[in-house]
Amino acid sequence: MTATMPARSPSADRPLLVLRTSVPEPAVVEIAASGDVDMSTSPQLREAIVEALDAHRPQRVTVDLADVAFVDSSGLSALMYCRNIAERDGITLRVTAAQPLVRRVFMITGLVDVLLEPADRP
Repeated sequence: MTATMPARSPSADRPLLVLRTSVPEPAVVEIAASGDVDMSTSPQLREAIVEALDAHRPQRVTVDLADVAFVDSSGLSALMYCRNIAERDGITLRVTAAQPLVRRVFMITGLVDVLLEPADRP
């Protein structure tokens, strides 16, 4: 199963954030993001993760940020919100493949060990 949810710019008809959700195996959900995760798009990311948690009840959720060039504090907040929900339910949520500048945001905020997949940690 794959779902795509684009958030669109209010001033243009181009997506700011595209989210693709896949279930490669019953216990795993992968959400791949493409674009920027900021104040205007973080609600879509939060919604996609929460929907995946509710719909699939996985053991593990990965959020692939390989195609994300920018994450602001609202994006971090959305990820932490979802991580806390997942942890409460015994689900592991990890961010994978973060770009160097995005990974730096995780480092500056002290969220590397909390959110990043161990293999992606500096």
